[in-house]
Amino acid sequence: MKAEKNTPLSLTGRVAIVTGGDMGIGAAIARAFARSGATTVVADRNYESAMEAAAACQSEGGVAWPWKVDVTDSSAIEMLFAEVERREGRLDILVNNAAPTGPATAKSFAAHTEEDWRSFIDTILLGTTRCCARALPLLQASRGVILNISSAHATSPRNAAAYGAAKAAVENLTRKLANEFASQGIRANALVPGWIETQGTAWSLTDKAAVAAEIKTFLPMGRLGRPEEMANVALFMVSDLASYMTGSVVVADGGWLLR
Repeated sequence: MKAEKNTPLSLTGRVAIVTGGDMGIGAAIARAFARSGATTVVADRNYESAMEAAAACQSEGGVAWPWKVDVTDSSAIEMLFAEVERREGRLDILVNNAAPTGPATAKSFAAHTEEDWRSFIDTILLGTTRCCARALPLLQASRGVILNISSAHATSPRNAAAYGAAKAAVENLTRKLANEFASQGIRANALVPGWIETQGTAWSLTDKAAVAAEIKTFLPMGRLGRPEEMANVALFMVSDLASYMTGSVVVADGGWLLR
């Protein structure tokens, strides 16, 4: 549903960056923001799929453009933000969603190599840190919003050792940012998705019987989440409806963490 202009849910006149915005939750968030009036920068290391995601925003009547960025590369991040400043002159919303996907995300502690740990920490934790640090002057000027995408794995003891540890660190970082920069008008919050059906989790859905058993075991709602459901929560969290919310970690996991 498209937000009307001048409503608290409208993002008209605002500029947003969504990292990891080429597919899944990131792409859904980009579409939701663009539909609600934000000029949305779809940033991802896969430029071709970022172009497709931006085109999807445009096909729904939104304004969006793609940009290639690897959040493990500080110089690439500098180029992204410099281009946003040059082209748009401001930044109001930063969504840090970039993260590795695939079977490695579900590895146990014993199965991880040191390289796994470096990859997850460099992309998820340090990538978020780099983007936040570069965004701060722009967000101070606009009294903007940071939304970090965490995961139920940050709390759940189920495998996903490196992925979950990096996401847990992002949740703590979110609270630190909120506390330090609230006086400057910046809000920082984290969204915690559960098991969402996306291209990035498709590898985990090949055994339908096993998936059905898993869902029955630990998802009280009895189904996987949809990217659009996460985007709806994200839209609320960056909108003026959430104007008194900062340092919050909002769980939208179908009840996963209840069990």
